[in-house]
Amino acid sequence: MRTTLTIAALALTTVLTGCNRAESPQKVQNDVAVAEQNAAQDVAKAQESAQKDVNKQEVGLDTTLINAGDKVASADKDVTNAKVQGNYEVAVAAAEGEHKVALEKCEAMSGTLQKTCKDKADANLKIAKANAEATRARKKS
Repeated sequence: MRTTLTIAALALTTVLTGCNRAESPQKVQNDVAVAEQNAAQDVAKAQESAQKDVNKQEVGLDTTLINAGDKVASADKDVTNAKVQGNYEVAVAAAEGEHKVALEKCEAMSGTLQKTCKDKADANLKIAKANAEATRARKKS
């Protein structure tokens, strides 16, 4: 039995020593070169994939910026048109107010003077409205 144990111990030692045996320097160099090449390829693939993702995001950003620029331009035009329209409405309201005041002042006169005064107030209103319309048309274009 002792011989069997000794043989088993020697066999086990041989097996274990064979597993931990150093490889030849040439085999190690070859394995290292292959591992370095595989690692370089993996890195290159990762860089390519990352660059594709970056390019895709940049295209998306460019599209977003273009759309945002269009929206800003449209909103700016809307604001400008609102200002122009508002200025027109204010000018017309002011002209109509001045017209009413002028007509009330004309009431103090009689005859031809009153008619001339009212005609002048009406003409001034017409001119003020025409000026407001011309300003609105010029600023909208």
